[in-house]
Amino acid sequence: MWEPRKLDCGDAANKYGGSPEQACGDPANFLTEDYTEIKKTSCQAGPHDDPAQRVLDHFNQVTNSRYRDGKTTMGYIRGRLAEPDYVAEDLIQVVDYLTAKWLNDRKMCDFLRPKTIFAPENFPEYYDKACKWDAGGRPACVDGKWVRPGDFASGFG
Repeated sequence: MWEPRKLDCGDAANKYGGSPEQACGDPANFLTEDYTEIKKTSCQAGPHDDPAQRVLDHFNQVTNSRYRDGKTTMGYIRGRLAEPDYVAEDLIQVVDYLTAKWLNDRKMCDFLRPKTIFAPENFPEYYDKACKWDAGGRPACVDGKWVRPGDFASGFG
């Protein structure tokens, strides 16, 4: 069963403008005129705070893959993250959508790779479909058709 992922404080801040500290909701972290010191919180950068690495780690986990953080793979991921419309959670949602759709499809499972998913010519369409799939409750894909519990099939692309 697929569950929606929650944004962490850093992603919320990046998507809506502002610092990760501000997104945590602790007024002590809000920036003032003196930018020289910011109180450290649990939202401060950690070892897995790199959004591109987080996307790749999630991709490898859900697809049971072993892609490395090489120049080409990370280039596709970082390319989408550099666009103002996308944050890591958006890329992760697309990974979840395409994994649900393609992982058990013998013809399509070979295309479940960063080069295909995050290519600039493919990603906007996948993102649009992933948003509809997410809004539809993240149904399972059975024999190429989206199926919610109790339903026969649905059309999410």
